[in-house]
Amino acid sequence: MDFNVELSKRPSKARVLEIVDIVLRDPTQVKGLMKYYFAHTDRLGMIASWIVSYVARKNPKLIEPYYGKMITHIQRDIHTGIMRNTIRIFEDAPIPKRIQSKLYEQCLEFISDTKMPMAVAAFSITTAMRISKPYPELRDELKEILLLMDNHGTVGFQYRRKKALKELNSNS
Repeated sequence: MDFNVELSKRPSKARVLEIVDIVLRDPTQVKGLMKYYFAHTDRLGMIASWIVSYVARKNPKLIEPYYGKMITHIQRDIHTGIMRNTIRIFEDAPIPKRIQSKLYEQCLEFISDTKMPMAVAAFSITTAMRISKPYPELRDELKEILLLMDNHGTVGFQYRRKKALKELNSNS
């Protein structure tokens, strides 16, 4: 598949899902998709990340070898849609131990950054909660950060924040 041609077209959810199906049927396409994901920090990278997020939700094993590099990638000056779609993967996909620390720290940065789009911060809350569950010291750290974000963000962000705090308080 020529991702340059496909991703340069006007994106639609229907077309994204068609490409996802192609990649799932032919996993050799993953390498080309990921090459495109890492090569673009703009709108085209955002579209590639949209596809990657759906592929990862349907078959995480296809994308897992790229997780470490993906976390490094979202620390760059890139389209916030790439950040959002990448963090969204980890709301559901298994998170290997080898990346938990790096991903957790990145999520805390996204949650604390008042200039970060709220969708990125909200997905980061869920991901950080998943990582922190078995670690009391991480739960305490996350709770402190969430308490500081009391008057910040959208209704969606505040909903996730309050839900996370309720869970953190019940597990204390």
